Amino acid sequence: MNVNFEFNSKINQLGDVIQIKIDVPFDVKYVYTYLLKLEDSYFLFDAGLNMGNGHKKFFSCLEELDITPKN
Repeated sequence: MNVNFEFNSKINQLGDVIQIKIDVPFDVKYVYTYLLKLEDSYFLFDAGLNMGNGHKKFFSCLEELDITPKN
């Protein structure tokens, strides 16, 4: 069974560290993903949960930040 949930997100940035918070329908309530910018590249830490359409919310946050996986 493929279940899709509506995810909310929030982006926080402090210097070269970007925090992406994505809500999930579990007791933990949300997951965090971090991007660290070093020179012209970004490093991803903890891509969150692999469920439903959460990846769409993550990639929409990257788009909002004008960051592509190629970066």
